[in-house]
Amino acid sequence: RGKYEVAWSYLEASVKGFAALNNPYGQARACNQLAFVAQRQRRFEEATDLVEKALQLHSADDSEQAFSYFVLGMVAWGKRTWPEAVDFFQQSFALWERQHDHRMMGRTLTLLGSTLYWMERYTEAIKTYQRAITLLEAVDDPVHKGMAQMNLGNVYVSLSRLQEALESHLQAEKIFRKVQDQLHLAHVTHNIGMVYRRLQQWPKAEEAFGASIKLWERFNNVE
Repeated sequence: RGKYEVAWSYLEASVKGFAALNNPYGQARACNQLAFVAQRQRRFEEATDLVEKALQLHSADDSEQAFSYFVLGMVAWGKRTWPEAVDFFQQSFALWERQHDHRMMGRTLTLLGSTLYWMERYTEAIKTYQRAITLLEAVDDPVHKGMAQMNLGNVYVSLSRLQEALESHLQAEKIFRKVQDQLHLAHVTHNIGMVYRRLQQWPKAEEAFGASIKLWERFNNVE
C-alpha cells in the first residue's frame, strides 16, 4: 500500500524479536523484507547492507537466498547498473526455479525483461516477458501478469510494432480495471495514449491521456 514507514517499524520489530528468540531464519526473512522496503525508498546502500546480513543468516536456504538476489537485482535496476541487475535476476530465477515457485519466477522474469529492454536487447526482452506472462497466468497472479503485459507493450513500441503494442497495453488495461489497480491503470492509459498518438488516432489518444491525467490527480502526482 506504499506505507513504507509503518511497514518499516513492524519489520524492524520483527528483526529484533527473532534475534531475541535466537531464530536466524526469521531474522533473515525480516531483513530481506526490510531491504525490499529500503530499495523502494531508494535507500540503496541500506538495502544492500540488509541483504548482506540476511545472506549471512540464511546461507543454506534457497527461497530466502532467492529473495535476497531478487532485492539486489532491484537495487541494481534502480541504480541503472544493468549488467549487474541481469546477473542478480538470473541468480534469483535459478533458485526460484529450483523451488518450483512459479509466481516468483514470473515476477523475476518481468524485472529481467525490463532490464533487457533498457539494454536495448529487445528480442530477449520479448521472450522473457512472454515466459513471465505464461507463468503468472498459470498461478493466477493478474496484477503481475498485467505489469509484464504492459512492459511487453513498451518493447513493441520501441520496435514500432504499434498494433502489437496496442493489443498488449489494452490487455493490461483490462486486468488493471478488473482488479481496481489504479496506479498501474494510470501508467497503462498513458502508454495507450502514446500508441494512439503514434498511430495518429487523435481522439482515442486524447481520451487515453485524459483518463491518465485524472488517475494521476488521485495520487497527487504532479509530474
